[in-house]
Amino acid sequence: MATQNISTISDVKVWIEACSETENCEIETLKGDVTFIQSELEPTTDIEENSMVFLEFVPRQFVGNGTDKLWVYIDSENKIRKRDGASPVAVIADAAGNTVGVSENTLDVNVVEIHTNAVNQEFHQDTAITSDFASAVAKQSRSFDVVDATGFTIGDKIKIENGTVEPQFPTILDIATNTITIDRPLDRDYTTSDGIRKVNVNMAVDGSVTPQEFKIEAETSLTNALTHITRVIFEMTHNTAGDLGTFGGIAALTNGVVVRVYKGEFDFWKTITVWRTNADIKRDMYDVAFDARSGGQGDYGTSGRATFTRFGMIGEYDPTQGDFLELLIQDDLTGLLSFRMNAQGHTND
Repeated sequence: MATQNISTISDVKVWIEACSETENCEIETLKGDVTFIQSELEPTTDIEENSMVFLEFVPRQFVGNGTDKLWVYIDSENKIRKRDGASPVAVIADAAGNTVGVSENTLDVNVVEIHTNAVNQEFHQDTAITSDFASAVAKQSRSFDVVDATGFTIGDKIKIENGTVEPQFPTILDIATNTITIDRPLDRDYTTSDGIRKVNVNMAVDGSVTPQEFKIEAETSLTNALTHITRVIFEMTHNTAGDLGTFGGIAALTNGVVVRVYKGEFDFWKTITVWRTNADIKRDMYDVAFDARSGGQGDYGTSGRATFTRFGMIGEYDPTQGDFLELLIQDDLTGLLSFRMNAQGHTND
């Protein structure tokens, strides 16, 4: 799907033609909400009757009707991405057989997309510990030989690297010299040009001196489809009970955990939020629980989830552009026993 950018050097907002009356395209604003309208002629005022708004990072399809163009109202601060092609849409007609268009007699319809490739990936940090496969490995294998297993230990999480990502990182169950056994069958075939890398998924680390990055990467599927993240789920375990004034079960953080997005196409960062206390997390997620120990045994816990669609967006990440979602640890979290988070969604295949 061809991609291009739409922009202007104007310091004041002007109407720009984004798509012609014969185009099928997808529009996404990457910096700020943007007003748009579908009209045969260029709009003449800043606020037009029937104008609507593109929400930031929420792609929207446009299907030309042979008459009306798509116009966007932007200035030099706005960044818009346009992709050629659009998802199939239903044609709706009125009782007289006239097609219900997008300018007059407007009826907005949300096209429900059906996705078959689920994503459930842990925020993770790459390490320098790697090794190539010593021989070809068939999918569904649970054991394989690597060139050198030095540095890998039982219990490690590993990433399979061959230009694709198996988003549920296998756990090492056994190491016999250079033969590694993992806790699940591999999803795909691999060759000696592929390899494994140890990753850290426990974010209970010390980032007070050097901030520590944990990422969700866009899944490089067979079609390089976009990865859509619809929610995140986290859990923390700790030795003492937590409340809204603590972070998990430790004291409130000084700097905080930064949740942010990186868009590689524009070398563009966007901070979503910063968490210093459980109250900060609850304001963003609301669905936060403090888990008591069972019968006085085990660990205290803090857990929660945030569903992005509840506030009108889906996180979209392009594997061809190096996009990712990141948690930046800026404090010493080693007082926690664990801090892990998953991102869930689908690839747009």
